[in-house]
Amino acid sequence: MTAPQVSSNVIRNYSFITGGLTHCPREWHVDEKKAPGFHRFYFIQDGRAWYEDPLGKFVLRKDHAYLLPSHLPYANRHFPEQHLSLVWFHAAAFPPVCSNLLEIPVSHDSLYSALIESYVQCMKSSSTSATILPNIINAIFEAMLVSTNIETITDNRIVRVISCIHNQYHIKLTDTMLAGIAGLDRWYLARLFKKLTGMSVHQYTAQYRLQIAKGLISRGEKISSSAEASGFSDPKVFSRFFKASTGMTPLAYSRLPHQA
Repeated sequence: MTAPQVSSNVIRNYSFITGGLTHCPREWHVDEKKAPGFHRFYFIQDGRAWYEDPLGKFVLRKDHAYLLPSHLPYANRHFPEQHLSLVWFHAAAFPPVCSNLLEIPVSHDSLYSALIESYVQCMKSSSTSATILPNIINAIFEAMLVSTNIETITDNRIVRVISCIHNQYHIKLTDTMLAGIAGLDRWYLARLFKKLTGMSVHQYTAQYRLQIAKGLISRGEKISSSAEASGFSDPKVFSRFFKASTGMTPLAYSRLPHQA
């Protein structure tokens, strides 16, 4: 398997979209003809599955955890002669954690095993999932960052800007406002931000808002209210940006089944 290519010098924010525990039928498959925009996490409890992307074809194995890329098309297939049981979730990470398939063996006494068991118990208990689940998802991602030795931002000026975007994505954030938060000239902020994150401030903000909106739509919220709540003031602009980024309209996305 190709070693995962990971971004360095970034901090991330994670947003849970959906998840579950699934005993997959033999016809189970996932076809992401365009990049989904979120990470899939799989822990294979039993059986095997195929994973294929433009970089190659790999077997997903029992007692291994996998993080699937958010910005790469791929397909998953059942091994038809075997039972397949998955612990899974979809979550957006900004910026993305990895650019191709990440595989991690999970021993029974490892941190991953404990986190996955906590996730399973949380999914079985609706009374606790809303408060505990975000912490578990965050911990799983952070454990992966440690496993792959991904660095974090050490420049507090950019940390303050990203924190502002994450906390105030629902309002208009001007270049002057963000430059003031960073304590930098806005032109220098633009260059430094792109150097450390790989995106411009505006690209980062728009993509982060998009993932917030997708999470709301996936949970059954109205498209118009999801757009407004995530910081898109113009529904037409939101629809055009959504389609340009995902290859489908918000309405088509809202009708998709939640595939593991």
